[in-house]
Amino acid sequence: MVAVRVLDGLDARAHPTGHAGGRGTTLAACAAFGPGARAGGVVTFVSVSALGALLGGGAVALLAGAAVAAAAAIAEAPGRRIVPQVRRQVPEHWRRALPLPVAAAGYGVLLGLGFTTFVLTFAVPALAGVALAVGEPAAGLAAGLAFGAGRALPVVLLAPLADAPAGMRATELMAERPSILRGFRAADAAALAAVALALGAEGATAQTVAPAPVRPFLSPATSPSVAGTELAWKVPGGPGIIRAGSRERLVDARQLAIGGPNMAVVLNGVVRVNDRATNAEMARIPAPAATALAVSARWVAWREQGDQIVVQPLPAGPRQVVATGAEDTLGRPALDGDRVVYHYAGARVSRIDQIDLLAGAFTVLRRSTRASLTHPSLLGEQLLYVETTPWSQSLRLGARLSGGRALVRIAPATVADKGYSTDHGPHRRVRRPVRPAPEGPRGTTTTLWTTALGADAAYVTRVRQRAGTTTADVLRFAR
Repeated sequence: MVAVRVLDGLDARAHPTGHAGGRGTTLAACAAFGPGARAGGVVTFVSVSALGALLGGGAVALLAGAAVAAAAAIAEAPGRRIVPQVRRQVPEHWRRALPLPVAAAGYGVLLGLGFTTFVLTFAVPALAGVALAVGEPAAGLAAGLAFGAGRALPVVLLAPLADAPAGMRATELMAERPSILRGFRAADAAALAAVALALGAEGATAQTVAPAPVRPFLSPATSPSVAGTELAWKVPGGPGIIRAGSRERLVDARQLAIGGPNMAVVLNGVVRVNDRATNAEMARIPAPAATALAVSARWVAWREQGDQIVVQPLPAGPRQVVATGAEDTLGRPALDGDRVVYHYAGARVSRIDQIDLLAGAFTVLRRSTRASLTHPSLLGEQLLYVETTPWSQSLRLGARLSGGRALVRIAPATVADKGYSTDHGPHRRVRRPVRPAPEGPRGTTTTLWTTALGADAAYVTRVRQRAGTTTADVLRFAR
């Protein structure tokens, strides 16, 4: 067994070339072996998780992961022979040619990688398949650390005792009593069955389309934005409104956004930024092509037809074009402090991008080739966005760099307008699904559109098209 060979290698007095450091050398080797095993596990599982993230995940991937886990559980329970099998053991010559701690670290990495040495359980390929299906690098990191720790634990515990009667007895039991390994494999089977049930339930939920909330929070309304306890929105064809507590303030604007202490409007081809408390004007910027707007304490950003995202520091400074794309590919920007986020809807890939306006750093927060990821809002380390697949639309909230949960899920919009309008902006066309999608009310197309994220609630615009008439309202969901 691999563990037995490594145990022999970590026993300092058994070393044929005299690594005679005694117990100190053995403990140093153990200290190197554990991190090496965890590093190997992280490399394997983060890699497959990152690949899964590039593939897009979704309900089908989760169900595929459930099937992999279930198949592995079925094979593990009776202790079936593992196929395909890696027949290699760790390179024993390392302990003769290298300092023992260095060799132990290398042994740990090889065992942690999972597929470079003899495989003792179907759980190894099954966990890799599950990590690929889930497609969350954070989950892959956790799985890799746990897998590496599991590989290292028996070696690190038993290596210092390898020359003692208890250690020799434990080694003999591991090598000569197959019932011990079968017991562990039975436990693996139970754990894999639990994983299969969890993934199956999540995959089934992801394909279940919930009805849209019946009662809108604001109607008619579109393009919400939040600053502290204040909420702003635009009445289609009418004014903008800023609500602070029980008071509402009307604002003459074609576009309206609030952020930090400021409010920004687009009116008569000009972007104007004012302090909300004093109404003092901070900036007046000609922008006849502005179609969407965002503002923070230090920046104002807007989207221009073309497509491009433009930012300008407040109260004055040079205008910067921070993103460009083909027509109808860039979405409404959102600002959080010095960070601007927006979506990119390409022909083959959909992304949510972030730019740190001070550092100039560009980060892809989400990427998918299977789903449309649109209309992000950012608050601290939380990201809100709309995910559209051939089977559903969902409003998702999660950590800025990974993960997320659906706050609401509705049927997909199979028809979307293309182009620009005063109040509704661009809609990305959603390709028809490869199988019939759950439908909303007959004759009605519903689209989840722009979002806003506050400390206690998430908001999304719901656009409905029916019989040539378009209506919009804003839905609210507690965080």
